[in-house]
Formats: sequence, C-alpha cells, structure tokens
Amino acid sequence: MKTNLAKLQSGQSSLELTVMKGNESTRDLINGNKVITNKLLDHVIGKDAQEHQSDIETRK
Repeated sequence: MKTNLAKLQSGQSSLELTVMKGNESTRDLINGNKVITNKLLDHVIGKDAQEHQSDIETRK
C-alpha cells in the first residue's frame, strides 16, 4: 500500500512542477506582450503629440 501512496505523491509532485513551468512560460509571454504594447503606445502617443504641436504651429 505504501508503494501506491509513494507513486501518487511522486506523480503529484511531477504534475505540480509541470504546471509551474507552464505558468512561468505564460507569464514570460504576457510580460513580453506588455513590453511590445507599451512601446506601441509610446509611439502612438508621441505621434499624436507631434501632430498636436504641428497643428499649434500651423495656427500661429
């Protein structure tokens, strides 16, 4: 009976490690997407600011 319990515990530990590794990969992917999204937003906001400044200069 102890061997079955040991096998179950070993399987549980293996499953926990697998899930943790999967979560780490997902977290890395999400963080990478955040970096790309922030760069895109910075670019768009910068472009909008330049256009706004250009409009102000044109009106002068």
